[in-house]
Amino acid sequence: MVRYGDVDVVHGKKWPIDFNEIAAGIPDIGLEQVVLVEGAPGVGKSTFAWEYCRRWERGEISQQYQLVLLLRLRDERMSKAKTLRDLIMHDSEDVRQAVTADLGQSHGSKTLILLEGFDELPDTCRTPQSIFLRLICGELLPLATVMVTSRPWATGMFLEHYKHRLLQHIEIMGFTTQQISEYIKSALPENEAKNLESYVNNRLQIRGCMYIPLNSAIVVTVYQDRQASGCPLPTTLTELYTDLAQILLVRYLHGHPELEKGSDKHRIRIFKDLNVPHGVKRYFTELCELAYRGIVGESEGTFEDLSLLQRHCKGKAGTADIQRVGATSRL
Repeated sequence: MVRYGDVDVVHGKKWPIDFNEIAAGIPDIGLEQVVLVEGAPGVGKSTFAWEYCRRWERGEISQQYQLVLLLRLRDERMSKAKTLRDLIMHDSEDVRQAVTADLGQSHGSKTLILLEGFDELPDTCRTPQSIFLRLICGELLPLATVMVTSRPWATGMFLEHYKHRLLQHIEIMGFTTQQISEYIKSALPENEAKNLESYVNNRLQIRGCMYIPLNSAIVVTVYQDRQASGCPLPTTLTELYTDLAQILLVRYLHGHPELEKGSDKHRIRIFKDLNVPHGVKRYFTELCELAYRGIVGESEGTFEDLSLLQRHCKGKAGTADIQRVGATSRL
């Protein structure tokens, strides 16, 4: 794999792999015990991780593993983990202790550890000293199989230093053109499906993003909302995502006592003039503050922290003078 800026050029061949063949038949003893699953944002890596666990639990795929441990690395608790016990997220302390003891005694034999969202770890957790890299390199639980999901940009160091551990390198490709059409037909009545297909076929920018399943879902959602309201369809990606943000905000506040009656029947002009209805303004302000703090790097706040963020952002929401220092964007 050769990287040119934000573009990944992959040299070699790709071929389909059956779901049942992923992480199957890997012996306990051997260097190659890591499976890397890459994919663009929204292509379905998290869904893949959950689906793998679901099929294993139902006995639909290889049962060579007695334990499958799914670690969602975007969870703030993961970035603070230092020991195996810290990784076991269970309400029962007895269960945590028992699982930790079993893993230590077996050295990870017949265990699959699924590190979901490697790219979402802070840089401090992607160093050789972190517990996650110690799992990947086999220093910790050397008999365990480790499956890693990540966006491509975050795997350069991984491939450079741990390629000798790599047994399978899998890419989730997303929808084909035919699958986009099938998804639209499955989500909409026949006539509406034809209208939407005609619409996206005449707008290559929007059509081009729909190989990502999440984007296909966004396009269908916006189409349904615009059809119901009688508004014209968006013609650019900016309009598409702006409309989605407005739809989600209205959905979230629907039925809330502070939401004015009937205000869910019109679009909230969030990005044009910030003329937000009174019942929505407090929530919108909190979201602005959360976004502001994330951009300037003051904290890694979550939606659960909104009430705590209120005092940290002064001035009118949406008008703060923001400078992005050392930030990077990847498309």
